[in-house]
Amino acid sequence: MTELLAQSGVKHNRIIGVDIDPEMTAFAQQNCRSVYSVEYWTQDMSLSWDELTPRMRELEGRVSLIVSNIALHWMKNKSQLMAVLCRLLATGAAIVAHIGTFELNKLSSTVSNKLDQGAYLKDVAQWRDVCLASELSVQTCDLFEVVFRLTRKQALETFTIPLVEMTPANQLRRNLMFDRMVRPNAKHPNLRAWDEMAVDESVRELDLHKQFVRMYCHKK
Repeated sequence: MTELLAQSGVKHNRIIGVDIDPEMTAFAQQNCRSVYSVEYWTQDMSLSWDELTPRMRELEGRVSLIVSNIALHWMKNKSQLMAVLCRLLATGAAIVAHIGTFELNKLSSTVSNKLDQGAYLKDVAQWRDVCLASELSVQTCDLFEVVFRLTRKQALETFTIPLVEMTPANQLRRNLMFDRMVRPNAKHPNLRAWDEMAVDESVRELDLHKQFVRMYCHKK
């Protein structure tokens, strides 16, 4: 995405792609630098401001645009994250983000004794609130849905990517996420939706309904 942004014609002096995984940034550095002004840094953006690397803190108040695609929902401390991003922005600069959300907070009341409520369950209103708390002006913050058709093989490859920790709560989360995607209008969650599909060889194709938060805000 960093490379696409650089090639899009957007006016810039410097574009920095950031990832927590050094292997990802090393690969990008070697293979995704057709534009000389692109750099790739390894940085954990879930850290507090004082824990960031010195070169990241040197960008304080100098960043004109932050773009994120399906990444911010992995940050457990949303308030801290938005405070850090706001501190990086220049006055009038913007954050444009697509954020993963699966409305698990609406499902979790059914299984509240099993599902860890801590991470990844922020809905649109809560994202708006953390932006406002960081003194960001919110222009857009809403839900939109995209439908993907996957083969069984593609679905297995997608959902067998290991989660951060394969705890019972994360196993349940994967089942709920998958169920929400294949049965978006179901009133009652199937707590074994993924587990059942994974062993059902009669399934050939799946339509996955993925919801995202679309967010655009800027620093006052």
